[in-house]
Amino acid sequence: KSFDLTQSVIPGLVAVFVLVGTVFYFLLGSSGEKTKKLPVTLQDPTVKYPLPLIRKEEISHDTKKFRFGLPSASHILGLPVGQHVYLSAKVNGVLAVRAYTPVSNWSYSSGFVTYDMIKDHLPAASNDALIVLCGPAPMIQNACLPNLEKLGHRTENIFTY
Repeated sequence: KSFDLTQSVIPGLVAVFVLVGTVFYFLLGSSGEKTKKLPVTLQDPTVKYPLPLIRKEEISHDTKKFRFGLPSASHILGLPVGQHVYLSAKVNGVLAVRAYTPVSNWSYSSGFVTYDMIKDHLPAASNDALIVLCGPAPMIQNACLPNLEKLGHRTENIFTY
């Protein structure tokens, strides 16, 4: 009997190509839902963009929170997290330039860390619950650790950095 390559190898190769193509389609291609790109306001770091000041809130004697309008309701600012912009304005006829870090609306708890806040937002004490804390040392030492201890968390299940 003779060995016919077309009957044994070709179907296998076709199956491999279909499998590889399917994997590439799902890993690199579209998942069927097109994501709409929103217009970005800050496209060029060398350009000054005039934006209207909508609201100014005084947080403390040396801290203010500004809300600026974007060109349209569909625009996004386009600034990476943790970055800042320079604001420039004439104040009493003198040009003032300041660094400003935009903030997002925080829809979760705010205020001091308390027993109730920890109880409401962290898992209950157990052998498999790991609590990871990051923040100012006084907050961790004076607010977080004592309240975690009151809630029954063991020190070996708490990691601070």
